[in-house]
Amino acid sequence: MALPAGPYRRAFNISSPPKPLPSQPRSGPVIRASDPDWASWPEITVKVMRFPRNVQPLDVYKVLVQNGLASTVTRIEIARQSSSDGAAYVTFDPPPARAFWQERIGYYSEQSNDFKELRIDLLSKRRVFMHRSPIDPDREYPERLALFAEQIDFGFMVAQSSVMIMKTVLNTESSRIKLVLDLQRKELCVEFSLKVAPAEEGDRYRFRIPFSKMGRLQENTRSPDQRELVLSLPSPPAFFYKTRDIESTFDNGSHWNERSAWIRETDIVEDRAVVNKQPVTLKNECAVIDLGRWTTYRFIFDAAKCNKANYSLIIDALADYNIPTVSDADISYVRRAEPTIWNLFEDQPDSDNSASSALAGFGHLNFEVRYQLEVCLSHGYLNEHNLSREFIHRLAGLGPSVAQATLEKVADLKHRFYDPMDVFKIHVSGGSARKKIPPYCCYARAATVTPTMIYYASPTVETSNRVIRDYSNMEDRFLRVKFTDEKDEGRLNGRSDHEHDEILRRVKRTMKEGIIIGKRRYEFLAFGNSQFREHSAYFFAPKPEWDADNIRINMGTFRHIQEVAKNAARVGQCFSTTRAVRGMKVKIKKVDDVSVQYNGEPLIFTDGVGKISLFLAQMISSEFGYPNAFDDPPSVFQFRLGGCKGILAVAPDAVATEVYIRKSQYKFPAMHEGLEVIRASFFATATLNRQIILVLTALGVPDGVFLKMQQNILADFEVAMRNSTVALRLLQKNIDANQMTLVIASMVLDGFMSSTEPFMMSVLQLWRAWTIKFLKEKARIFVENGAFLFGCIDETLTLKGHVEPKDPDEVLSRAQRLAALPEVFLRISDPSNKGVYRVVEGVCILARNPSLHPGDVRVVLAVDVPGLYHLKNVVVLPCTGDRPLSNMCSGGDLDGDDYLVMWDPELIPEEINHPAMDFTGADPIRVDREVTVDDRIDFFITYIKNDNLGRIAHGHLAQADFCEAGVKDPICLELAELHSTAVDFPKTGVPAKMSRELAPKNWPHFMEKKHKPKDKIYHSKKILGQLYDQVERVDFIPKYDLPFDERILRAYQLSVNMLQQAADIKVLYDAAVRRIMAKHTIRTEFEVWSTLVLDHNREAGDYKFSEDMGYITKSLKDRFKDLCIEKAGSRDFEQLGPFVAAMYTVTAREMNAALDECRAVKEVAGREIPVRKMDVESMPFMSFPWLFVSELGRIAHGGAASQGQNLVTLQAVQRMNPTKKDGPGIQEQGEEELLALFDDAPGLSGHHAVPAKRLPNKDAPNSSNPQVVAEKHLLDEDAPGSIGGHAVTPEDTDDDDSNWSAPQPVATNYPLGGDAPSSSPLQAAPIDTLIDSDEDTTHSVELRPITQQLLGVDRIKMADRCVEGRARKEPRRRKFVHTVDTFDTIVRAQDAMVLQRQQACNVHEARSNETEGQEKLPLYGLTEPSEMAEYPSHATGQRSAVLNPLGVMTEDEEDLMIFDDAVKEDKPAAPEVVVKYSIEKANPSFNRLRAFGPEGEDRVDLLEIDGVVNQAKSDSLAYDDEEQVVIDLDSKPSAWDKLEML
Repeated sequence: MALPAGPYRRAFNISSPPKPLPSQPRSGPVIRASDPDWASWPEITVKVMRFPRNVQPLDVYKVLVQNGLASTVTRIEIARQSSSDGAAYVTFDPPPARAFWQERIGYYSEQSNDFKELRIDLLSKRRVFMHRSPIDPDREYPERLALFAEQIDFGFMVAQSSVMIMKTVLNTESSRIKLVLDLQRKELCVEFSLKVAPAEEGDRYRFRIPFSKMGRLQENTRSPDQRELVLSLPSPPAFFYKTRDIESTFDNGSHWNERSAWIRETDIVEDRAVVNKQPVTLKNECAVIDLGRWTTYRFIFDAAKCNKANYSLIIDALADYNIPTVSDADISYVRRAEPTIWNLFEDQPDSDNSASSALAGFGHLNFEVRYQLEVCLSHGYLNEHNLSREFIHRLAGLGPSVAQATLEKVADLKHRFYDPMDVFKIHVSGGSARKKIPPYCCYARAATVTPTMIYYASPTVETSNRVIRDYSNMEDRFLRVKFTDEKDEGRLNGRSDHEHDEILRRVKRTMKEGIIIGKRRYEFLAFGNSQFREHSAYFFAPKPEWDADNIRINMGTFRHIQEVAKNAARVGQCFSTTRAVRGMKVKIKKVDDVSVQYNGEPLIFTDGVGKISLFLAQMISSEFGYPNAFDDPPSVFQFRLGGCKGILAVAPDAVATEVYIRKSQYKFPAMHEGLEVIRASFFATATLNRQIILVLTALGVPDGVFLKMQQNILADFEVAMRNSTVALRLLQKNIDANQMTLVIASMVLDGFMSSTEPFMMSVLQLWRAWTIKFLKEKARIFVENGAFLFGCIDETLTLKGHVEPKDPDEVLSRAQRLAALPEVFLRISDPSNKGVYRVVEGVCILARNPSLHPGDVRVVLAVDVPGLYHLKNVVVLPCTGDRPLSNMCSGGDLDGDDYLVMWDPELIPEEINHPAMDFTGADPIRVDREVTVDDRIDFFITYIKNDNLGRIAHGHLAQADFCEAGVKDPICLELAELHSTAVDFPKTGVPAKMSRELAPKNWPHFMEKKHKPKDKIYHSKKILGQLYDQVERVDFIPKYDLPFDERILRAYQLSVNMLQQAADIKVLYDAAVRRIMAKHTIRTEFEVWSTLVLDHNREAGDYKFSEDMGYITKSLKDRFKDLCIEKAGSRDFEQLGPFVAAMYTVTAREMNAALDECRAVKEVAGREIPVRKMDVESMPFMSFPWLFVSELGRIAHGGAASQGQNLVTLQAVQRMNPTKKDGPGIQEQGEEELLALFDDAPGLSGHHAVPAKRLPNKDAPNSSNPQVVAEKHLLDEDAPGSIGGHAVTPEDTDDDDSNWSAPQPVATNYPLGGDAPSSSPLQAAPIDTLIDSDEDTTHSVELRPITQQLLGVDRIKMADRCVEGRARKEPRRRKFVHTVDTFDTIVRAQDAMVLQRQQACNVHEARSNETEGQEKLPLYGLTEPSEMAEYPSHATGQRSAVLNPLGVMTEDEEDLMIFDDAVKEDKPAAPEVVVKYSIEKANPSFNRLRAFGPEGEDRVDLLEIDGVVNQAKSDSLAYDDEEQVVIDLDSKPSAWDKLEML
C-alpha cells in the first residue's frame, strides 16, 4: 500500500542511523499462520521488518494509521538490527480486530520510487508476570488484571449510605469501559469514552486510583445478571484524556509509549475557552463531570460478559492490600438535584468582576465566616446539597466569632457532617486566642489549587513578611496560593512532554483571572523566592482605593531590571519570611566588594556579605529573645534591608547603629528602610548525605568508614532509649538545625526520662525513629567532628585563598596539594563543654548541599586567627586567591548559604581537591521593555513546566551508583552541569532539559522506585546499597500508657478556676496544632512540637521544610506561651509555676480518661472492640504543658532552678571567651564561671571582675573572694547584685558614708580578640551602680566608648540625695540606679536581666495609678501611639506616647510616661513616681530625663550627665555651675525605695 509523499517521505530523510537500544522486548516463536487464540490474548506484539535503517517510531505509526491499525497501539520500539534494514516491535492492547500480519502492508520508498512491502511476524503470547501477595507468600496474582464494565456513574455521598448520581456513562462496542488493576504500580486504572459536545466525537478518558486513596469497596447484586461495585474516595484521583494529535507526542527517541498520548485533565466541560476566562471558584457550574467533587464511583458489570475469574482475583488482591469488599452493602441512590443553597440568596458579584462567588449570596455572614464555610465545603466536611436555609440562619445567629470558631472546629475534626445541623452540637470555647499572637506573626489564609480542585485552609499563625506587615490592616486580603498535584500527591514535577499542558493552563487561568471567595476576587500579586521554588504565590483582594498594583509600586523600583527572572526574584525579596527589628533605624554605610576575574567573568569574594555593629547585634538578639543577647549575640544575621539582601557579620569597625552594605547586596531601590532578619547563625551538627558520600567515595574514602559510622549511631541509639547518660550525650552532640535536641536534653537532665514521663519518652522514641528514617532513606549520618554553619568572609585578609596551579597539567603529589591548601577559620561551640568555644585547627573538608561534582567537596586547612575571634559558629572563608572557595563549593555564595565543615581524619579523601566545575551561568533571558506582571506569570508557569531539578538529581544518583567511575563518569559530570543550570533557572530563566540518553535505564534498590518494572531494579552492592541494607526502619509509637510525673501533679493545690482556664487554652492550642498537621500532612503532634517530622506533604524538600517548621513551631509556642502567661498573671515563677502545673494536670486527666476508654470495650457486630483505639488519630494531645519546658523542670525540682534550662541557656548563649587552646582547642570553664548563669555576673566572658574597695561589714558573707561573694548574691533576691564588670558588696548600714567606695573603672577583656586599641567601641558590659549613702556625695564612673559615642558624654556623675534648704534627718534608704549604657538598655535590656535573675523590683510591666478607669500599660508590645491609652501626667498633663528601642519618638517632642510601682522596705504605700523621657528637636541624643512627684516637695536626687547641655532651662530641672543637665526625682521620702531606670 502506497503512502502519500510529503511529511512521511521527510520522516525517512534522516541521514544518521537510529541509536541502538539498551534492550529490546522479549520475543518468542514467530507465528506465521493465524493462531485461533490470539484474539483472546490481553495484548499482542508484532515485529515489523524491512523498514529503512533510519526508521523512527513516528514512521512506523504513520504506516499503522494508513492501514487503520493505530487505535489500540500502546508501544513502538525500534529494534536492534545487524542488517541494513530497520525493524520495530509494535504492541497492541487490546489486540486489533483483524490478523493484519497476514495482509500485504508496506510503504512508499522515496529512494526507489516504488512500493516496499513489509514483513510482519506475530510473536508468541507474552509471558504473564506474577505478583506475590503481600500477606500470603504462597499466593500469586497476575501483575495486571482487566475487567470491562457496562456502566460507570459519577456522584458523591449525600448521606452515610446514599449516593447522589450526577453523571452516567454507558459502555459501547467502539469504546468500552475498562478497569485494569495494576499490582506493579499499585493502582486501579479506569478508562471510558464520553461525548461532551453534541457536534464532537467522543474523547477517551482515564483516571488512576492509587491504593493509598482506596478505603473499601461496597458490592451489591441487584439481580442475577448484574453486579455493582461502589468506591468512594476522600479526594479526586488523577484524570487524563487521550490527545487526538498523537503524532505530536513522538520525539526523536527510539521508542514511543502510549502513555505519552495521555494528557492530564482538569475539567470536563463543553466549552473550555469560556472556562479559561473565568476565575477559579469552588462551584464548578460548567462541569459536565466535576472531577474534583464527584468522587464516588459505581461500576456495573454484566454477569454474562464479565470475566468472573478476573473479578474474583481483583477482589482478593485488593483485600490483600487492606482494601476489603463489603458484600450486600445497603446503599441507596438519589437522582441528581441542584443545591438550593445557591438560590437562597441574592447574587452579589464582585465589584471588579462579573463572576459570582460560590457563596456570594451570604450577605449576612461576614467574610471570616464565609471563608471558613468554604474551607469546610472544599474539603468535603460539609456539602452544599445538605445545607439549608435553616442552617445558614442558625449559623448567622451564633454571631461572627462563635460561627467562625464552630466552622474552624468542623475543619479541625476532619469529619464529614451529613446532617449539617450536627455542627451546632460541637462545644466551642468562649475564649479566643485570635488576638494573642506575637508581633512578628500574622494570621495567614491559604489556598491549594490542584488540577481538579481548590482547597482553602483555616487561618494559621505564621511568621509574616515585609509586605503583609506594611499592610497589616488588610491582612485578611492576602491569600497564599500553592499549585500542587492532586491532594496527597505532592508537588507538580516538570515534564518535557505535553502531559501537564492542561494543568499549566489551569495555573495560568488562576493567576490571570484570580480566585473568588465570598464576594472577594483575589488577584495575583507576586511570589517570593522560596514560594517560587514551591510553586506558590501571593494573591490580594483589592479594595476600591487599593489594589495589587499599588502594593507592587510601593515595594520598590524594578522597571530598570529587564531580565524577567531577575526582575521576579527582586520583587520576591519583599516576601521573604522575616522578623522586623522594630523601632531601630540603622545608619547605612557603603563598602566595596572584593572580586577576581575567572574565565573572563568577575567572581566576587564578598558576594552577599555586609557588616553590622556589635551593638545592633545585641539589640536584635534582645528583641528576638536569644539567650544572653547582650553578652553573646550571634555573629551573623541573614537579612533584608530595603532592596538589600545577604548576611551581616559582626565587625569591629562597625559602631552604634551602623550597617555596612556592599554593591553585591544592593538589588533595587526601595522606600522601606527597616532592618529585617531571616535567621541568625547557630551551631548545628554536620550530617553526611548520599550525594556527599558518593563524592567522597570517588575521591578515595573507604566504604568501611561510612559503615562504621552508621553502625556506631545505630548501636548508640539502641542504648540511648534506656540509658539517660547515653541519650544525653547523643542529644548534645547531634544537634539538629532547630536545636530541639538541646531542649530534649534539658528534659532528660530534669529527670523526666528517669520518671518515664509519657511525653518525654514519646519524644525520645520520635527522635530515634526520625534519625533512623533519614539514615535509611538519605544516609544522613551525623558527624560529631563537623558542623553545619553559615559561611562568611575574612575581612582582615589574613586567610590564604585558593591558588590555581601554574601548570594545569602538572601532577602534584598529595603532600604538595596539602601544602597548598586554602585556609578557613572556624570557632564553634564545644558540645562537650557547654558555653565554651573551641577553635578548630587542621585539615577539614568543606562542602555545600547538594554536591554532585567531584570538585564540589574541597579540602581546606583550618587555622587559628585571634583577629577573627568575634566570628563564632560560622565558617570564615578567605578573601584572597584565584577563585572564591564558596563558588567552588557547588557554585555557592555567601548571602545566606550553609556549609558543611568536617574535620574527622577518616573523612579526608585520598585525592585532594579535584578540579572544581565552572559554574558560570547562562546569560539570562531579557526583554527590550519594562517587565510586566504577565511576564512574571509566564515565567512562573515556565518554571513549573521545566522544574526538573529533582529529576536530574535522582538521575545523577542512580547513574553514579550504576557507573563504574561513579560521579567521575562522563554521564554524571554532564548531569552535574545540567543540575547547576537547573539551580540557576530562577536567576536566568534558562531551563535545564534532561535528554533520554542521560536518564537512567536501571535503578538501584535503595532508591525505592516502586513503580518501575522489576527488571529495571537491581540490588546495589556499592556503599549506598550497603548503608541502606544496614538499617531497619523503626516505627514511631507514642507512649500513651505511661504514668504522668507525680512530682508535678502533687506540687500545688490548684483551684478549679485555674484548671478550667488551663483546659480552655488547651482546646485552642490543640486546634492550632491540628491545623498545622492538616496543612502539612503531619501525622502527630510530637512532630510539630519537636520539628522532627517523619513525613509531610512533599511540597518542599526535607531541609527547607525543617527550616519552615522551625518558624511555624516557634510562632505557635510563643503565641500560646503569651496567652498562658497572661492568664497566670505574671512571668514570675511564683505565679506562672502553678498555672504550668495546672496545664500539666488537665493534660494528665484528659489522657487518663482516654486510657480508661481504651481499656473499656463495646460490642459491635457481635465482637468486642475497645471504646477508643490507642493510636495517634484517637488519643488526646499532650504537648500543651511542654510549652514551658524549663518551668516544668523547675517544678519537678521543687522550685529550684531547672538543671535542663542551664544546659540550654549555656549552649545557646555561645559566650565570647577568647579561646585558650588546650589540645584540640577547648577552653575549660572554671567552677565559678559555671555558677554565674547570667550575663551581668562577674567573671564571665568579656569582663574581668575588679573588686570594689571592701570595708568592714558585719552582715557581709564571710568570704575573702569578692567574686564568689557577688555570685552568691546573684542567687539572693535581697542582695544588691553585681555591677557589669564589677563585684560590688553591701556595706554596713550606719550613716557613715565613708564606708562606701565607688567602683573603679573596669579592666576590659575585649571580646573581639586581642588587645583592642584605646578607641575601640566595644568593651565592657552595662554599668549598674549601687548608691547607699545619706550624704551629698558624687561619684564619677567612666563609660564604655560605645556609650560615649551614643550619648555624647565621657563620664556619669552619680549624686546622692541633695538636700536644699534644710538638714537631712530622715533614716537613710538604699536604692538602685541603673545608669544608661545604651538607648535600648533604657527600654528593654535591664528588664530582661531582672527577669532572668528574678530579683526584687521585677519591672516587666509599667502601671498607671490605680484609679478608676485606668488599665495596665505594657512596657512594650505597642508600636503605634494610637494603640496607647491617654494617661494623666502627674506634672505636665502631656499625652503619653510609645518610646521605641532607640529612644526616637513617633513625633520629635512626644513624651513617654512610665508608671512604676513603688517598692517598699517596711514603709507605707506612697504616690508613684512618673519617669518622663523626652527628645529635643535640637539634640537627637537623650538630653532630658525627669521624674516628677507631688508639687512643692524639696527633696531632690541627682544623676548628672556630663557634656549634654539642655537648650532651654526649666524650673523642673536642676543645673550645676557647669550647666550640666540633671535628673530631678521629686517626691516624698516614702514615695519610692528603688527606681529601675528602664
